[in-house]
Amino acid sequence: ASLNIVAGDPLHQFKAMRSSPGSKEYRIKAVDQVDWESQSSGYNLTLQAKDKGSPPQFSSVKVIHVISPQSNSLPCRFEKAVYEASLNEFAPPNSPVVMVTASPMHPQMKFAFKYHADKFHINPDTGLIATNDFIKAQEASHYELEVIIVDRQASTKVIVSVTDMNDNAPEFKQSSYKASVSENVPIGTIVLTVSATDVDSVENGYVTYSIANLNPPPFVIDYFSGDISTAEELDYELMPRIYNLRVRASDWGSPYRREVEALVTISLSNLNDNKPLFEKVNCIGTIPRDLSVGEQIATVSAIDADELQLVRYRIVSGNELDLFDLNPNSGVLVLKRALTDEPGLQRSFYSLQITATDGENFGTAMYIN
Repeated sequence: ASLNIVAGDPLHQFKAMRSSPGSKEYRIKAVDQVDWESQSSGYNLTLQAKDKGSPPQFSSVKVIHVISPQSNSLPCRFEKAVYEASLNEFAPPNSPVVMVTASPMHPQMKFAFKYHADKFHINPDTGLIATNDFIKAQEASHYELEVIIVDRQASTKVIVSVTDMNDNAPEFKQSSYKASVSENVPIGTIVLTVSATDVDSVENGYVTYSIANLNPPPFVIDYFSGDISTAEELDYELMPRIYNLRVRASDWGSPYRREVEALVTISLSNLNDNKPLFEKVNCIGTIPRDLSVGEQIATVSAIDADELQLVRYRIVSGNELDLFDLNPNSGVLVLKRALTDEPGLQRSFYSLQITATDGENFGTAMYIN
């Protein structure tokens, strides 16, 4: 059998020769002056063996690297002064980032970081840089790494840009909100403002707001500011007095949006905006002239829808002779003086005008005749 160089030596500068006659060991020797200047990194020679049969049989090929004797003295240089790469936040640990290369290459060449890098590691033999863990754009938008060749005066810079992905949902500053609003406030009155933030950047961190209740409440929320305001007139007596709003904060992220909800409880406050109303407006009755003093004649009653203060009663007119007494709290009307005490009191008809008040508002007067 014989061994031949079948590729990698176009100038036929090398030859495979037995180390001794009859030996199965071969050595690669230079048969002429080798051009090391054009191949400073050395030669990759492809070897193949064949037997003496007819037809001859060939072995599989094997590639060997012949190192230039000048390689150790030649300065090593990285192919680029600066390597740039990008990495998104979804890249798992051990994701390849970029491979640095230098020339001339030699088997003993080792790559390393000049300074310790927590987030990355480098293969000392191949120069491939990969991640140690997930990389967050919120921690740093880019990383600058310096790679050196061990025991050589060569270095290069690697800049890794981190592409922000929509991996965070918005967060409200409070898990829940509470507020109260008085009835009858103008439409558009701001009740409270909710606020949420998203640590992602650009559109991934842009937050807008909405109300997610299935049944629309009498409130609206500003899409951008989070201001919650009244959408219609509020009436404590006719509407629910507590509203639970599901307020949603959504980002504008891609490929999908993230959102979160917070509970907002709004209570209606009662105002004294209703005046008392008498149950009966005009009453007509008769009493005997000899009715005993202190005897009950009638009871007046008024209702105040606000339910804030007790209704109090008062005779406005018709009691100039001070014959009657009206309890301000109970509305019970009694005879205060006997109708037969004096001749001047021999009237047969009395008309009492009575009003009711809640302390602020007076109801329409009623009459007892």
